[in-house]
Amino acid sequence: MGNQMQLVDLDADGGKQLANLKTEPKGYFELSDENLWLNHKCFESLPNFNLGDPNIRND
Repeated sequence: MGNQMQLVDLDADGGKQLANLKTEPKGYFELSDENLWLNHKCFESLPNFNLGDPNIRND
């Protein structure tokens, strides 16, 4: 998957998830408190806009 994966904090709780937002199956792996990667979870839904768009603002 290479550059398709991004290390993010999806729920803003300080945790780490390795997310695939571009190819199927879209979802993420979560890093546990024991530093183990948990099983893949598919996203139920995703926003319909390009997160890489430079005009997207985070205010």
